[in-house]
Amino acid sequence: MERLNGWQRLWVLVSFLLGAVAIALIVDSIETESQLTTWYKAEKAMQSMEIEHIQNREAGIEPRSIYETSDKTLAQMDERSKETEQRYQLDLLGLPGKQFKHVATGVGIWLGICASLYVMGWLIGWVYRGFRPKAV
Repeated sequence: MERLNGWQRLWVLVSFLLGAVAIALIVDSIETESQLTTWYKAEKAMQSMEIEHIQNREAGIEPRSIYETSDKTLAQMDERSKETEQRYQLDLLGLPGKQFKHVATGVGIWLGICASLYVMGWLIGWVYRGFRPKAV
């Protein structure tokens, strides 16, 4: 740190602060297995409610509200249920790769911002030195 000037030290400090913010954003927005499971359970609950509405329609029971109607058939719902199960399994298999890509993208953006700040500071200093009067 002896060789760094004040502006470079400021850049290091800002880079660490941006790193802390980047870590917080990455951790907060990364997809997890529990989020996938929550989505899957919610989707299954919606499907079971729709199946119940279809069964009521086929039994001749009038819906109590517009939300209890469905234009699908039981076969379509069965197919949708299988697709949901397949998507869930594929999402679980691809989760580690998605998480790695998410973290790598976040780190890349952080490094890009830090490098850009350093280059901008260097360029501003270069322009500033060009306007200083020459020492006599």
